[in-house]
Amino acid sequence: PGSPSIEVVKTEVVKSIQSGANWSGPVATLRVKLDHGSKTLIVKLPYHSTISDLRKFIDQHKATGTKVYEIRTTFPNKKYDQVHQTLEEAGLVPSANLHVRDM
Repeated sequence: PGSPSIEVVKTEVVKSIQSGANWSGPVATLRVKLDHGSKTLIVKLPYHSTISDLRKFIDQHKATGTKVYEIRTTFPNKKYDQVHQTLEEAGLVPSANLHVRDM
């Protein structure tokens, strides 16, 4: 197969930066591997965004499988399933490498 694709998700942060505006406030940069590693999303969200906000972007870009999945890190091996938890509360700032595992 081909090499994995990488896509920068057009979040409000990215749109603001691309338009030349300055984004105020801290921004988390998340690398999210989807579909068994065949696609990686770069998601930039404010620290106060929630796991639920992140899941919305994953749902929009997930090509295969079910919408029932876990968001995980490998080190430390942890699952992020508290949908109202902020990225900052979850310890995913300033950056994190995540992967999505279908259930």
